[in-house]
Amino acid sequence: MFDTVAPPTTTTDTAPPVTWVTVDRGLVVGSRPGEYVGSIEHAPIGHVAIDGAGNVVGRFDSLAQAKRALVSPPRSPRNEQEPAWHRTAQRVAAATGLLSASLAVAAVVITAV
Repeated sequence: MFDTVAPPTTTTDTAPPVTWVTVDRGLVVGSRPGEYVGSIEHAPIGHVAIDGAGNVVGRFDSLAQAKRALVSPPRSPRNEQEPAWHRTAQRVAAATGLLSASLAVAAVVITAV
């Protein structure tokens, strides 16, 4: 009888882990050193993941699923035929995320002084 032992695996993905920070109620922002990964907003329809370029990645039932979607490479090309309201919602969500992150940083700076 022979036992088969799988060879050790090595990973070529040397990207540092993503740091997730809750900047406001219902808003989580992810980043790596020198890289904005994206944000996740909790909405009545679920968790909406928005990548670092401001594109909506999708709606997810859990925060963990949304985080995985932002960290994992995309599986299919983005639909370029999205409705105009969807693009507007993306821009509003991205602006809201940036504003919330800016306010959080300002609050930390003011509190530290």
